Amino acid sequence: MLKQITLSLCLLLLSFQTPDIITAIQHKCQEIDAAKPSFAHLKKNEDGISAEGAAIDGYYDISGFRIITESVYAVNSQNKTTLYFDPKNQLILVDDRLITYAVPMYDTTFNLKDSRTVASRYYFNQRKMVKWLGPRAKDSTHKKYADQQAAWLDYADNMVKQMTKYYIKNSPPNQRYLPLTGN
Repeated sequence: MLKQITLSLCLLLLSFQTPDIITAIQHKCQEIDAAKPSFAHLKKNEDGISAEGAAIDGYYDISGFRIITESVYAVNSQNKTTLYFDPKNQLILVDDRLITYAVPMYDTTFNLKDSRTVASRYYFNQRKMVKWLGPRAKDSTHKKYADQQAAWLDYADNMVKQMTKYYIKNSPPNQRYLPLTGN
């Protein structure tokens, strides 16, 4: 009984803290976006992901990757996933967007303005998802919430490893300043 009361109090306290955490994460992401022009940029084309093309863009500074965006193109759509990181590659936000085109992108009447976008956002604090926003969002007590948290953390870890490996392979050793420990 005492454990249930303690757990209930912790969940209640977390629910009051969540808006402050979300606001702090949004502020950090605005700062990261504002600093983006000062970051070093690394682009990796992904072969075999999609016939229409795919690429990963990594933006980093001396503290690690700050933004990683994966764009996967299809004839009628684009999936764009942007990951925001705190220093030391700690995931803080996933912005996942599916952009569906009104006509195929190679059609002469193609206009990106005619597209429809479905967006979901996932906020993280200390490797815990604190908020899921979007059309398929679930409450933190739902099983899919935990599954989604694990999937995004794995995805982010994989993107950091993949881009770090690409960085090591494609940058001269005397020009490296991305921290490589722990990756």
